[in-house]
Amino acid sequence: GIWLLGNSGSAPKLLTDAPETHHVLHTNAYVLWWNTKTISIYWIVNDAQLPPFQKTREETIYHASGTIQNVLPYPGEQYLLIQEDNTIYTLELDGRGGTRNKQVLYKGEHPFFHASPQEKTLYVYDNGTVLTIELP
Repeated sequence: GIWLLGNSGSAPKLLTDAPETHHVLHTNAYVLWWNTKTISIYWIVNDAQLPPFQKTREETIYHASGTIQNVLPYPGEQYLLIQEDNTIYTLELDGRGGTRNKQVLYKGEHPFFHASPQEKTLYVYDNGTVLTIELP
């Protein structure tokens, strides 16, 4: 399982006890975990700092039709960068209206990607080539 351990003496919180392998990352605002089919989020900021679109602290925000390969925060924005199969997308964290916008950034053969939290540049390695994509 995945546990959230508070730094203020609060009781640990079980985020998931699912038996399948999960990947985990965190920012100053949230903890994100995913497996090959779903992405879930738990907001760790106080209620006053929750984004206006967020109504609950915890939710599954994405169900993939393909296989999720990688997930990173989009630098400086309320989006995620996700790789599903051989395509890299942006995914909105704002799910008001029951949907989250998802846009293709790159489609390739077998891409690997990285984005630094300090700069809006996506680095993609695919088929022996390194590409940079400037993020808006």
